[in-house]
Amino acid sequence: MSEVPEIRSERFRSDTPLIERFLLHVAFFASFPIWILSIAWLVASQSALADIITHASLHIWVLTTVVLAFASTVFLFRRHQTAASSWLRRVVLLAGPWLLMTAVTLPWQAIPIAKWEAFDGKRTKILAWNALLMNFEYDEVEKAIRNSDADIVVIFECNAELGNHLQELRTDYVDTLWSPMWHSQGIIVMTKLKDTKLEFQRINGLRAANIKFKPHDSSIVHNLLAMHTYSPRWPGNRVFERNQQLIAAAQWAAGKMDQPVILMGDLNTSPWSPVFRQMLRTGALGDTRRFHGYYSSWPAYLGDYGIPIDHVLVNDQVKVVERSVWPEGHGSDHRAVTLDIH
Repeated sequence: MSEVPEIRSERFRSDTPLIERFLLHVAFFASFPIWILSIAWLVASQSALADIITHASLHIWVLTTVVLAFASTVFLFRRHQTAASSWLRRVVLLAGPWLLMTAVTLPWQAIPIAKWEAFDGKRTKILAWNALLMNFEYDEVEKAIRNSDADIVVIFECNAELGNHLQELRTDYVDTLWSPMWHSQGIIVMTKLKDTKLEFQRINGLRAANIKFKPHDSSIVHNLLAMHTYSPRWPGNRVFERNQQLIAAAQWAAGKMDQPVILMGDLNTSPWSPVFRQMLRTGALGDTRRFHGYYSSWPAYLGDYGIPIDHVLVNDQVKVVERSVWPEGHGSDHRAVTLDIH
């Protein structure tokens, strides 16, 4: 009598441990986020939902890296051909979109390996903060701004009540631009620097603060555009309006290439969105995060594990001494960003 051939499952050997079967399924389903993210990144300029998904690019990349490393390790050490081929399929399924998003996120740029320019003189500090329209912690906000000791302060989403509360701060500054309101476009600007020119400027319909100033012990005029762009809400098409605002701001920067330029504020985009890269190219701007840290700013309650959507961009004529982000939101869902220059 001939022997009955051993029947093997096309998916798993009968002796494949239950825990390994479970992990194979986990590795399979873990490929979904990176595939969704890859597709979202390709259409982010045309879709608010896709753009919002790209905000989590680095988080999804880290998750996929862990799963990919685990699946690759198990595949290399599997002795059973069937189980090994199952792990290999998981590796292949993850590898393509993982490589794409590695090129997009450039995760090594968040590693703080670069040093700021050494400077022993008097720094000029600029603070930009989305204080949140519905932030009613007025005393805490005032205390945080006062303790920052910034030479230039720009507050976005400053409601009328907060504006009234901060009136006392005006005596500490030589000039102010005051327009608080119960609207996301409420702005106040304060400066301690003499001969500073403050004005509002329309950037593709958006009201931004245009500030011309000279840092301490410097005779060179610097151009600062502080803005709070529209958020890419979904459902809706505000992503197109926000993109136009970002590109218009970049064009403003490009028109002042022979002068120091700073673009700063709540830009409502992550560093991984296509429009952010386009903005850097158009305006000949550099991201001060690069090789200095991650600097997440939103949502504030996630601390260092959030998303950097509040940015500090400069051209090559700005001498940066340091950049930082507040450790907490002080009632806002954003953490303030600061820039020290000379």
